[in-house]
Amino acid sequence: MLVIYRVLILCWAAHANGYPGGWKPPGHRDGGCRTPGDNTGSYDELWDITEAQCREECSLWSECVAYEYTQVPPRFKRCELHKDMPTHTFPTGGTTCKLKPVPGRSAPSASTPLPSASVPMQQLPRQAPQTAPAAHAAHVGAEMWSQFAVCGLEGQALGVHADVAGCAEAAGAVAAASSGASCMFFMASAVFPTWGCRCCIVPTGGDMHPFWSVYELTASLFLHPNPPPPPSPPPPPSPPPPPRPPPPPLPPPPPVVRYPPPPPPYPPLGASWNAASQIQASGQPASARTVPVLLSPPPPMTQSFTPLLSAKPMPRQNCACIHDVIVIGSSVAFGQSAMGNRGWATLLAEVLKSKYSLEVYNAALPGSDTGAALETLQGVLAFCRPRAVVIGLAPANEGLRSVRTLVDAKRVATYYLTGLWKIIQTARLNGAAVMLGGVYPNGKYQPTPHAEVLHQIQADMMSWTYPVFDFLAAVEDSINPGQWKPGTFADAGHPNDLGHRLMFSAVDTTLFHPVKLPCPS
Repeated sequence: MLVIYRVLILCWAAHANGYPGGWKPPGHRDGGCRTPGDNTGSYDELWDITEAQCREECSLWSECVAYEYTQVPPRFKRCELHKDMPTHTFPTGGTTCKLKPVPGRSAPSASTPLPSASVPMQQLPRQAPQTAPAAHAAHVGAEMWSQFAVCGLEGQALGVHADVAGCAEAAGAVAAASSGASCMFFMASAVFPTWGCRCCIVPTGGDMHPFWSVYELTASLFLHPNPPPPPSPPPPPSPPPPPRPPPPPLPPPPPVVRYPPPPPPYPPLGASWNAASQIQASGQPASARTVPVLLSPPPPMTQSFTPLLSAKPMPRQNCACIHDVIVIGSSVAFGQSAMGNRGWATLLAEVLKSKYSLEVYNAALPGSDTGAALETLQGVLAFCRPRAVVIGLAPANEGLRSVRTLVDAKRVATYYLTGLWKIIQTARLNGAAVMLGGVYPNGKYQPTPHAEVLHQIQADMMSWTYPVFDFLAAVEDSINPGQWKPGTFADAGHPNDLGHRLMFSAVDTTLFHPVKLPCPS
């Protein structure tokens, strides 16, 4: 009887907070698992299992610290077994993140500030709730210092506040206590205030981020908790110093040395261009399909990118948004595995800056699927309405690389194209033109079903009335469908420097002429 009573007590404690078995989401909010720095961390995937089975797999595996489960009707089910400890969640529909229960550890609460990406998880101390000092700043306000960016070096956590004004009050209290020596700058998220805010030790030099911004306090008078000591009497006047001798004359400047011009930044590259085979899409009547709109091939790049970058740029035509073009995508659009993350989107930004004086903001986040990319775009559009949105996603992040049957591959393709269409409509409703980055290979693809469905997705995208950059023609192996060309990849999912340059060669930069991209009304 005593044993049964203890079991009942344990079951009641496990379900007291509404979470089965003590599995709780970090921050008590549903969404995708995110580690410090807003990354996805390392994880293994399982498909077509229930959430209870996903939870059991994580509990039996010693390396699993949390699981992420996504279910989208009718049959899309994905389980991620995470090996890196999540600290918060990213709001994504149909997705939940649960921490593996460990004795003595509780889930991060919604008021726990995000840790810095530069500090390992094991070294993060538990912080007590921040209390404002007795001193405060008079008429504290804040002005935008650096939009869509984080601190170069983060400092004291200021806790969670309802808005940026609340963060400014907390930062002003810290600054007043230190006589303005600290927390004159702070970072906050107007889109997700539950992330909290932090003082900036160094406000400049931080990474770009679509939801964080750095602010500067505008208070000019700080009240000290203790009255200042009375002023000391002035010292007696000292005799004037003797006059200094005049400085010696400066030597003549050295002769100007003319150095030869630097070599081109890249070796010669030939451009390849051919349209993907037009495969009739399944499940869509012929009357509903539009005539495929194929891009005309860009001029062959027989030398290097130097002529594009050395041309005199057009005078800039300012719009309301400081960013003319926004890139939304995943790790390949982010530039992962390229030297210095200088991928195809960065090369595009450099050419558009030099050729048309257009500002490009790369908001791509590694690991993003269509749902996460839509959340990112909505966050960016809350602050900025650009001339154009470039979408660079891959069906591999929707699960295509893990399926084994043609039926499941077509289901993933439908889910990917539906999510892509939602992103397009969101951009168009905000007055932006849309350019689509085409699909690209993956080292885990097989000719059937992966490569077959990949080309069907490409054909469907080209049947829409939006330009498509034909990445498949640039980097797909002609002998092994769905695979990278030899020498163009760094790993199964990412191209190397050569692969990124070949993908950029498929981009028609004339589509970004300011005459074709007016400011959104």
